[in-house]
Amino acid sequence: MHTLWVREHNRVCDQLAAQHPEWTDEWLYAAARRILVGQMMGIMINDVLNVGGNRWPSKHDSAARWAAGDRPSTTPLEMLLTMMMPSGGAGAHTGFENAKAGSTSFHRDSSRLLDSDISDTVKLMVDQPMGAMSNNNGSAETEPLTKVLMKLSRENSVQSFNRYRTHLGLHAYGSFYELTGNREVARRLESLYENVDNVELLVGMFAEKTSDNSVPTFTVMMNSYIVNSIVTNPLYTKTMWNSDTFGGDYGFSLVKSASIRTFICNNLQDECDNNELIVDLYTK
Repeated sequence: MHTLWVREHNRVCDQLAAQHPEWTDEWLYAAARRILVGQMMGIMINDVLNVGGNRWPSKHDSAARWAAGDRPSTTPLEMLLTMMMPSGGAGAHTGFENAKAGSTSFHRDSSRLLDSDISDTVKLMVDQPMGAMSNNNGSAETEPLTKVLMKLSRENSVQSFNRYRTHLGLHAYGSFYELTGNREVARRLESLYENVDNVELLVGMFAEKTSDNSVPTFTVMMNSYIVNSIVTNPLYTKTMWNSDTFGGDYGFSLVKSASIRTFICNNLQDECDNNELIVDLYTK
């Protein structure tokens, strides 16, 4: 993703340079940087979070867009714990077709990135389970960090999984089986916690069942963090969300027209018609 955004930054710089040949490199860099931040916010709101089902506003209207009570809140500690939570391990990944024989993961093997193009790399990152907060998606390699995060959460009295679900406006699970959808996992959790309301935040994140009909708690929490980050960004203020901030009308148009599709088409042209990749790139 970093490589794709670097490509987008350079592409925007080239377009701004064509529009404003009198600008210095520093001006181009600064304007492109602000434009990319605006594009990221627009993509997250419109395509990933889809808040309100409306396009990113051309004018600041925080009162209408974020009514009282609509701003979910999670503290930095909880986000630190969940974002650092490790997942995946050796043997948990799919590989490139031209990967070295016997090589089963990215772990200690960067040759896949060097031997393959950026399109194959992005596809692999989207398809592999590593990074997904899901049941049994761990290994001996991730266990040490998991223990550190569990210890940190207990030392800081992080509330239970069900308490956070309630805080986020979600239904609190009434049983271990309702939480996990797996009787064996439910039995093991019950032997440790006795009551489902005692299940810790990180344990609940990993044990929670996956379903096409529900959004994982981890996703809801992450989305609330993203929303808070966007609406508290200085660029979102009434005095900043205008063409002057983004280098003029042309730069502002690049911000307002940004989407996952344009992002992919502009930087991975051979994948422009790959609708599945475009959707999965940010949602997985």
